[in-house]
Amino acid sequence: MNNKLITDIVYVYDYGRNVGGINPIVTKCANLLSKNYNVHVCTADAIFDGFDDKVNTISLSDACAHNRGEGQRAINSILNIKAGWLFNKLLKKLDPENTIVHFHGWGMGLSASVVMVAKKRGFKCIYTAHDYSLGCPNGVYYRFDRNENCQLQPMSLQCISTPCDKKGKIVKTQRIVRKTLERSMINPFECFDRVIAVSNAVENVLLGYGVSEEIITVIRNPYDISEYSSLSNTVVKRDKFVFIGRLELEKGVLDFCEAIQTTGLSGKIIGDGALLNFIRQKYPSIVCTGWIDADQIAQELQDSKCLVLPSRWREPSALVVEEAISAGLQVIVPSETGAEEKITKDIGYVFEIGDLVSLTGCMRVADSRIGTDGINPSELGFVSFNVYVDELTAIYNDIFIPRRLYV
Repeated sequence: MNNKLITDIVYVYDYGRNVGGINPIVTKCANLLSKNYNVHVCTADAIFDGFDDKVNTISLSDACAHNRGEGQRAINSILNIKAGWLFNKLLKKLDPENTIVHFHGWGMGLSASVVMVAKKRGFKCIYTAHDYSLGCPNGVYYRFDRNENCQLQPMSLQCISTPCDKKGKIVKTQRIVRKTLERSMINPFECFDRVIAVSNAVENVLLGYGVSEEIITVIRNPYDISEYSSLSNTVVKRDKFVFIGRLELEKGVLDFCEAIQTTGLSGKIIGDGALLNFIRQKYPSIVCTGWIDADQIAQELQDSKCLVLPSRWREPSALVVEEAISAGLQVIVPSETGAEEKITKDIGYVFEIGDLVSLTGCMRVADSRIGTDGINPSELGFVSFNVYVDELTAIYNDIFIPRRLYV
């Protein structure tokens, strides 16, 4: 779509290098949009991975650079004066009448100073909620002290006094200070012209925070057909149940291990994290590959029958589900997550989040079935990056059209 109501699009996210699931979305969307618009990507990083030459990449700060310490990043996440000043310098060159500022995150190093600058200069602003950090201090709306999902109102007295953070009380205090200052600078629930939630699960949490239903739009993350969808035709016994992800408590990897041990099924873990050595010692029958690249993952999935996503926290999206489906795997996902919304009875199963009995029951049923032949995710309502960018530009233009109609 090429509508000249808009000439410039500014993307804002803490990281320029690829450190997780948000970066590929920012990078690929920026590259596609740069074919029709002037695209500027602003970060608190010193490295930019995968951006086309047409994309104007701008480092507002090096707070999130790979060689910066956790302490400095934490200080900058509370208030990054340099980032705000440089962002203001950029926005002075752009016209609020034909520019969209699209935020994907600022809490890791940029701070809310960049949001405040954009609003003060009168720009239309959009925020994509990839997680729950708009309200929750730790970003995932999860109580690590209890290993369960949080139900508290973010930044309430009970929230502030609860030692829920994964990194301890000191980090929780830092996050509370950051959120307190953020809320003194902007109203995160009212300052955006549109909030994009990546799933209904995220939308429901945002509504509970107090975000107006009128400004929330659900657009699920796009998929990118990867090497997972082109497994070789070599005849292999596909019998393994596979976990892909970080080996942390909230990801439910120990539930996966217990379920494999209880059912006697064959299991494989692709990923790394704090629990890797513990798992290798306690569950020696489970194959652990560590972190491997996409080509290697495709090979490891040759003998896999079913992907298990055993997360205990409310996974906002989990793109690995689309990748597994396109590779011909069945999938098992928890309730109360964005992943649940992707499942039909023909391709997978939903278990009660945090319930080991429910999980093992689904695994036994999946074991009794033959795997799928590989389903194109578009047949299930998942969208490609091209379609996703068209949906974004429609939202961008929709924000401006009412203003243009009545002036």
